[in-house]
Amino acid sequence: MEITVLDVGQGDSVVVSTPSGHHILIDCGPGPTGSDDQGIWDAGKGTVLPYLRYKGINRLDAIFVSHPHDDHMGGLSSIINNIKVDRLYMPPVDYQDSMVTAIIEEARENNVLMAYITDGYSIKVGDRVSIEAVHPPDTLKASSTDTANDSSLVLMVTYRRFKMLLAGDIEKLGEQSVLASGNDINVDVLKVPHHGSKTSSSPEFIDRINPTYALISVGNNNYGHPSDEVMERYRDSGTEVITTKEAGAITIITDGTGFSIKGYINQNGR
Repeated sequence: MEITVLDVGQGDSVVVSTPSGHHILIDCGPGPTGSDDQGIWDAGKGTVLPYLRYKGINRLDAIFVSHPHDDHMGGLSSIINNIKVDRLYMPPVDYQDSMVTAIIEEARENNVLMAYITDGYSIKVGDRVSIEAVHPPDTLKASSTDTANDSSLVLMVTYRRFKMLLAGDIEKLGEQSVLASGNDINVDVLKVPHHGSKTSSSPEFIDRINPTYALISVGNNNYGHPSDEVMERYRDSGTEVITTKEAGAITIITDGTGFSIKGYINQNGR
């Protein structure tokens, strides 16, 4: 199985390709979807689609939108209008804005089946590969765009004994909810929540997950991402940290037992 954390700047987009030829996209990077500002850089058009075409991928089994913020779903329009997508998943929200409306309209116009999912929802993707939502619970719905981070989809990707957790943009409340869920969240690789923000990656969260690698999807920004304190926290726990800003796209290849990981800029791998 191959998992690539694309370098989309200050945003998220991850491609999962299974041994049986299935392909899943988790988030779409920044872009103009749901915005009146069409001058916004479009990661869907500029990065995600070119990568999919380079890999010979002309169909996506599913797109998961972790939450309706521009840096995670802004590139959706360019992707869904240029490649066949079977299904689209997102967490339920208790508000309607231009981003949420755009997701619903794009799915309808492109005949994509859409579902709102919460913890416990799981799909099988070929032989022995599963993607399971471990957050949010159905009691934790975002009431506005300001609270959408903590109700992000948190997804566990499992292939045999290999596990990777993609933590969306959850912050303190979301992390506490994940910890209280009772799920087995000890993993090989973590896609760090909220681009390494100081409002996420609590010591308790890192200790429970205990990843070998922590991958941070981040670009130039004015938010202080990733936080030096957070980076040190992971390293002090024995976790190796890799950022897309420094490494470019980060690719994990696994046979379900062992795995290798390398950045596009550093092809030597680990």
